[in-house]
Amino acid sequence: MLSHHRSTINPTKKVLPTTTKENYNDEKTNAATTTTITTATTTTTTTTTTTTTTTTTTTIVAYGETVKASVAAGADAFLSPTGSSERYAEEFGGAAIITSIDTALPFGADAVAHARAIGADAVKAMVYPFGDDDSINRSAAIAAQAAAVGMPFLSEPIPGGFSRVDMRSPEIIAAGARVAAEAGADFVKTFYTGDPKTMRLVVDYASVPVIILGGHAKANLGELYQEVFDAINHAGVAGVAIGTNIWTSKNPGGVVRGLTAILHEKASVADAVKIAESHKG
Repeated sequence: MLSHHRSTINPTKKVLPTTTKENYNDEKTNAATTTTITTATTTTTTTTTTTTTTTTTTTIVAYGETVKASVAAGADAFLSPTGSSERYAEEFGGAAIITSIDTALPFGADAVAHARAIGADAVKAMVYPFGDDDSINRSAAIAAQAAAVGMPFLSEPIPGGFSRVDMRSPEIIAAGARVAAEAGADFVKTFYTGDPKTMRLVVDYASVPVIILGGHAKANLGELYQEVFDAINHAGVAGVAIGTNIWTSKNPGGVVRGLTAILHEKASVADAVKIAESHKG
């Protein structure tokens, strides 16, 4: 993940990440494969297996190599499932690790303690505002656990759940972000509304720092970078969490390097594309 303000996530300085292993594909979630290439929750092992939409397609990723290339290119942090958070600690290097946790019992009761034990810098959990489950209460419980030990908590609100694609208007996204914040989140990862004007509504209403997810694979780097540039420079978004658009690239380090140029070096979209395309490694 990349954040507009470069720093390391720690108990006293709550930060935002930017280059993540977590990705999305048409908002379908796959709980089993958590964190990398074309899934909602993302990858697992050295060569990561992930399921795409409703088909049985399998994509293999050089997980450790992609992590190292992203770190070298300037990734501030990684969103990672528990297993990968521990298994790839060396590859993550100096980047912060935000471990994705399950809020459901029995795991939720010890989720924060477990994340601390494996060296996570922060934790992240899903929450489904305006849905028919108790995810808000579970999220609040995780927030309390995290606050008690000084660990930043990132909440990812999905209004109505993944199937409710009708609940993706700027107003509902903003309301979902605020619900997540009121449940105790230190910062929120959510959808980009499509334009900086309506995204500013989300940022202002959330009351905590907001990072946007990268969403589906973009047609080209220019499209991805324009969205990021507008969100950071015109909507006040604090950072970005990009999954699919990095993990499906033949040059993941290049994608990250271009993002870093926009977030940390105030590069234009055109310059970021040039930087990304010229990046090797």
